Amino acid sequence: MTVRILVLSQTYTPDREGGAEKIARLAVEGLARAHEVRVLALAGSDTPTVHGVQRLAFRQTPLPGPGGLGKKPGWRKGLWHAANAVGGVGRRALGDVVTRFAPDVIHAHNSTAFLPQLGEVARAQGVPIVWHAHDYGLICARTTLYRDNRTCAGACGSCRVLTSRWRQALGGAVSDVIAVSGFLRDRLSREGVLSRARWHVLHNPIVQVPAARKRNKGLFTFGFLGALTPEKGIGDLVREFARLPRGHARLVVGGQGQAQFLASLKRAGQGSEIDWLGQVEAEQVYGQADAMVVPSRWDEPFGLVAGETMARGLPLIAARRGGLSEQVAGYAGGRLFQPGTGGELYAALVDELDRGPRRVSAQSGLSPQVFLAEVERILSRAATRRLGAA
Repeated sequence: MTVRILVLSQTYTPDREGGAEKIARLAVEGLARAHEVRVLALAGSDTPTVHGVQRLAFRQTPLPGPGGLGKKPGWRKGLWHAANAVGGVGRRALGDVVTRFAPDVIHAHNSTAFLPQLGEVARAQGVPIVWHAHDYGLICARTTLYRDNRTCAGACGSCRVLTSRWRQALGGAVSDVIAVSGFLRDRLSREGVLSRARWHVLHNPIVQVPAARKRNKGLFTFGFLGALTPEKGIGDLVREFARLPRGHARLVVGGQGQAQFLASLKRAGQGSEIDWLGQVEAEQVYGQADAMVVPSRWDEPFGLVAGETMARGLPLIAARRGGLSEQVAGYAGGRLFQPGTGGELYAALVDELDRGPRRVSAQSGLSPQVFLAEVERILSRAATRRLGAA
């Protein structure tokens, strides 16, 4: 049965992609082989549909997405979140898109900027939503449950206020929730999020095909890949790496961050063998690394870098946080450490360095084919029941 699917993602290629946006694109490209798929993303103004992608005007700047608010002062961020809480898009404009395309089901990835209007339009037109939860966006305006250099035990008062209309609007519109890890499902469920929906746990697939590993010559190389932000734990990694004896190891860092924070990182690592590559293709880091480090401070729901590392058969040092523990369990080359407990990360670096370059049996994780088949099953089932049906 061919299903008409409207896929929502706040940003979409060729915009800068984070992990959630990569998964949204994979879903679109896979589902379009058998179904009629339309993508709705955000832009500075309404734009025509091009190659199946329509852009809807976002009411403020910058657009949400990877790195969007990073350089703004705190008061500007607060105003941005307050405005977004009452709706980043026009209800009529969104309703017109849904009316014209007439989807059987809406597949919403990172889509809080479409709320609360999305829930209101979906209920009015009887179109079920399958909400794909990649983060804590429905309970945390920052999406990370991380603030002031610490992990939040739960949603704070301000975030509850900012997100309350979103959850209320979605309450009668979401038929299914796909969570990228059991940890994320449990965390959102404890907050009472979308309690009437059917919940599914579906790990993100490993999209990149691992390249053939080449034996690294010279210094043992640790690799880091991701946003250079405090919650990603890059500061902890640089400080602990700087404690290693000089001339024994190097660290290769791929990613971007705020200039002030990046400067502080470089000061902390001054004198150590650290290569700051900036925003590069992932393979430029994986191809040099003897071991990868994912030192997240926040409860990362699912780590794409961790998954890609295991698929390549590289040793992995990862924080015992969020869904990372779930991912790394059973991986022969994996080691977990508790961030913020003193020397656990340093001890893991020393141990890996002492072992030297080694081969590890790759752990492929969920394939794109299995992932797409399960997403298609969930969407097709949701599409057969209009909202309000028994």
